[in-house]
Amino acid sequence: MRRHLKPPSLVIILIAVCFSACKNEIDQYYARPDSLEPNIYDMLKERGGFSSYLALVDKAEYKNILGRAGYFTVFAPTDEAFQLYLQQQSLSSVEAIDTLTAEKIVKYSVVYNAFTQETLDDYQSTDEQGWIPDKAFKRTTAFYKWVYDDVDSTGAQVKVVDQNGVLLLPENGAITNLDDNNNKNIAYFTDPFMSSKDISSYDYNYFFPGIEYSGFNVMGARVTEADISCENGYVHAVDRVILPPPNIDELLSANPDYSLFRNIIDKYIRLLYPAPDYFVNRYEQVTGTRQDVFIKYYPGMVFAPACENYMRYGG
Repeated sequence: MRRHLKPPSLVIILIAVCFSACKNEIDQYYARPDSLEPNIYDMLKERGGFSSYLALVDKAEYKNILGRAGYFTVFAPTDEAFQLYLQQQSLSSVEAIDTLTAEKIVKYSVVYNAFTQETLDDYQSTDEQGWIPDKAFKRTTAFYKWVYDDVDSTGAQVKVVDQNGVLLLPENGAITNLDDNNNKNIAYFTDPFMSSKDISSYDYNYFFPGIEYSGFNVMGARVTEADISCENGYVHAVDRVILPPPNIDELLSANPDYSLFRNIIDKYIRLLYPAPDYFVNRYEQVTGTRQDVFIKYYPGMVFAPACENYMRYGG
């Protein structure tokens, strides 16, 4: 009796071999090029001199952001910058920096999109002018407060979402921009920008006394090495630890000398408007607690004291 073979196993084997060969070719085609620079996290680790900054990156849980694909500019303080910061803050080591401060330092050091020293001060116009050389002086960072504790007009504790404060009431057809987290901006000073505005080092030192202007400064820090090229952006090393500066609202809240003025604003000008469900639901997802969240609204002022981008929202 003649046997009839089942679907030939040889055919299956050949198909598997062809598939494996094709997969290898695809993997090789899309493999990471050997010439590609390391990501920002690995680059700083390989170069050395940034161990303190990387320790805070770990504490702030930002390794997966700076250590993967992306497009960032990072103003990374050197270990010498952290030694100075620890002395100023009377801290024994980097480990003594709390998580909240670590998040502020790290997130404020990260700028969206990758800029070299040459392109950092170019302004991207939204009209037909396109890129305008040497007109930019600040960039948006990854740092924003999101939901924080505040008080209402009676002094009771409330949760407030950090927004730009340009709320339009529903009767006017819209509410605050849900996509704007009121991120803080970081300012920088370059020779081309300073020259175009006829600004000198004297003007820089008015805001940052005692800091040498070197031709490329970021806030109150000098850039000691620029344009460190990485797979996911550029790093500019700085000689100071930079913390987010307070906006007007934060300044009034932190300084008791302004308490009377702050109370007048809170009582007679500021309104607390219930935030949309988007913020309430998001807060619940993160904290596991469902709670009322409010947005600060200043109907009698040209721009909100907490607004980080008055040039966009100001009257």
